[in-house]
Amino acid sequence: MQGQDKDPELRKFQGYWDVTDLVEDGKMIAKENIREILPSGGRVQIIENAIIFRTPADGRQSAKVFRIEPAKYPKRIEVSTSQGKDSWGIYQFDADKVIICLTDPNEAERPDDFPAESGSKSMMKMVKRSAAGPHGPEVQLQADQTMRRNRRTVSERQHDRRD
Repeated sequence: MQGQDKDPELRKFQGYWDVTDLVEDGKMIAKENIREILPSGGRVQIIENAIIFRTPADGRQSAKVFRIEPAKYPKRIEVSTSQGKDSWGIYQFDADKVIICLTDPNEAERPDDFPAESGSKSMMKMVKRSAAGPHGPEVQLQADQTMRRNRRTVSERQHDRRD
């Protein structure tokens, strides 16, 4: 587990983020459509290695966990749910923004560049740090519960592989 106290790169991810630009398989998505396309509606909170978001349609809270490899070039990221790896890609910080290019590992190789060109099956997100968060203190409690549940799930999968 990557604790934020141990990894300065992980500390950079902490806080609230808003998707400002989105390119999916070579197509620029209009800002007003980001809310409908992304399950998060374009706003997330990151606590340790958990991505916490509420779906705009029903307000249901969800979470995913991520793992980074900052020593690789370009820097790598993998996003997982309790069912397994959800997406993989690369990222790059630029002041108060982070550029992330992701793809489904079942559909394409990990991207090695950011444009998310047509036919790449990639999604490029420009994400900007948000000063204010949309959620109250209950998010921290729910995030802690989600992270514990995901840790158990990962541990169980690792145990099953050894058997």
